[in-house]
Amino acid sequence: MLRESLPYGIGMHHAGLNEKDRDLVEDLFKSNKIQILITTATLAWGVNLPAHLVIIKGTEYFDGKKHQFVDMPLTDILQMMGRAGRPQFDNEGVAVILTYEPKKDFLKKFLFEPFPLESYFENVIADQLNAEIAVGNVTCLKDAVKFLTYTYYFRRLLKNPNYYGYDGKIQIGKFLVSKVLTAIEQLVSAKCITYEDGELQATSIGKVGTMYYISYLTIKMFAVRMRKNLSHQEIIQIIADAAEYNNHPVRHEDDNHCRTLSKSVRYGSVKGSFDDPHTKVFLLLSAYFGDNTLPIVDFVLDTKSVLDQAIRIVQAFIDIVAEKGYTDVVVRAIEVLQMIGSGRWVFESPLLTLAGVSQKNVVKFERQNLRYLPQFFGMEQSALTKACKTAGLNSKQTDQIRTQIAKLPRVDVKLIVPEKVEICDEIFDISINLVRQNQGSNYAFLPRFPKMKQEGWYVIVLRPDGSLAALKKVGIKKATNVTLMCVCPVITGTFNFKVLLLSDCYLGLDQQYELPVTFV
Repeated sequence: MLRESLPYGIGMHHAGLNEKDRDLVEDLFKSNKIQILITTATLAWGVNLPAHLVIIKGTEYFDGKKHQFVDMPLTDILQMMGRAGRPQFDNEGVAVILTYEPKKDFLKKFLFEPFPLESYFENVIADQLNAEIAVGNVTCLKDAVKFLTYTYYFRRLLKNPNYYGYDGKIQIGKFLVSKVLTAIEQLVSAKCITYEDGELQATSIGKVGTMYYISYLTIKMFAVRMRKNLSHQEIIQIIADAAEYNNHPVRHEDDNHCRTLSKSVRYGSVKGSFDDPHTKVFLLLSAYFGDNTLPIVDFVLDTKSVLDQAIRIVQAFIDIVAEKGYTDVVVRAIEVLQMIGSGRWVFESPLLTLAGVSQKNVVKFERQNLRYLPQFFGMEQSALTKACKTAGLNSKQTDQIRTQIAKLPRVDVKLIVPEKVEICDEIFDISINLVRQNQGSNYAFLPRFPKMKQEGWYVIVLRPDGSLAALKKVGIKKATNVTLMCVCPVITGTFNFKVLLLSDCYLGLDQQYELPVTFV
């Protein structure tokens, strides 16, 4: 389409364009080589491309959550109008709004008269209160009400009470108390806080929510749906159902595109409707892990938006599962983190995470007895070249793999534990020395993940019966020492503990060690 329109002086600009085409269109419009630019509303916020004439075609957009067209925010309309007028060429700019006749007077009033900026804080009081309780700033009802009086919400409540549902029939202090009590009830119901004898205290899962900026609704959903035997599919579904995705865009016709996508992904059988944002998020994650072709280019940007929040949601989920002691679910959730970083299913060969490697190449690698990434570490250049050539890869792909292999972390693990531990001590320490053998940066090498991400590792200690004894997340740039405290068994003898080192973004680099500990 772009190739056909540019010769006529018409350009198009939207998120579905690749970066090269987007830059080309911007340069052509800035240099007046094209005179007309058709674009999405987001251009007004992200790119400085003013024009003499701006035409806003329609003042509504499709809201997938409400399943209907809704009015654009006035701030968006004002921002788009603000692109009218080129300072270096024009003395004035012209903006034209095409809208329904009944909305004409409304728009004229608010576009040409100043209007106040109201607060959205009322909708997130519970989350903000949870954070204040977690850090100890709010410990009682009085503190919570006082906290509200410091907010912009309180200032606007005094100026425009009707907007916030305050009719003046009760004292404003009592009105604030009612808002705080409602938020406290919501947080207690979500088990994020306790409220006993007038004292507010954060629970462990409530603190997890504030640490990762997760909504209390998501924390509540995690607690309700937690089970000992959750599968990878169920974990991905739980992540997709997080409140953080409530407003994920579902455009007109997206339901049909999601239905099409469901037929090609690994887990295409979904319980929700195809116009539900959480269903769309689940399908986008499934398509990302399976490297499936997306039905429309808009889904590419949507996938980036989903991945942008997915990591912190999964990390919060891991901490809450670890609190429950569900070892298998913790490991599967960490594998989901690895899938997000690597862009592949954990069930597939880790060799697929190498640049340009397909399933056909994997089969040929396996015929050479090359099944795991660490087998490539330390391989001679000639041997690697021969292995890649035998697997059907060209010289360019081989060079890319060589670069990728060099950047993958190689971690040496040393475990230190006392020769004998007295069970009367009740607690004993396991010291773990982690040394990165090859130099690397703080950031992981993740070709498929759309953002820069720091490398992280989970160190897990399992008891002889497989239950979770300790868990800690660490970073390893050069070397680090980790000390984990574990509970002693109630009887003497030698017991085999297990120590796991799991990456939070790479598939195929996990390590496991047996650690015999003698208790006397």
